[in-house]
Amino acid sequence: MAEIIISNDVDNYLADLVDILFKEEYFGFRIDAKNYVDRLYDFIYTIPFLTFKKTKDIKIGNFYCTYKHSSNTSWYIIFDVEEETYLIKNITNNHSKDYAEFIANLS
Repeated sequence: MAEIIISNDVDNYLADLVDILFKEEYFGFRIDAKNYVDRLYDFIYTIPFLTFKKTKDIKIGNFYCTYKHSSNTSWYIIFDVEEETYLIKNITNNHSKDYAEFIANLS
């Protein structure tokens, strides 16, 4: 059975994301921002069953999967795999200025 390990950096980012989404008024209620982040976590735990692609720079992680949240936002979960252990090392989205540096195939 696959094991998912989420790095502290990713875990902290996702925890902060709830506050950011609420404060920036992407969501009118904090619970909606939390539900949004929960869906990201849910997606992360499906990664062993998905097709993934190579990143451009292995220093940030070897592989990535794309979570298309809406027509405007795609999240890129960046990770390494050893046997059946998946280490989630980074997360970014298409609104980030530097996401193209990490992702090899943006289609």
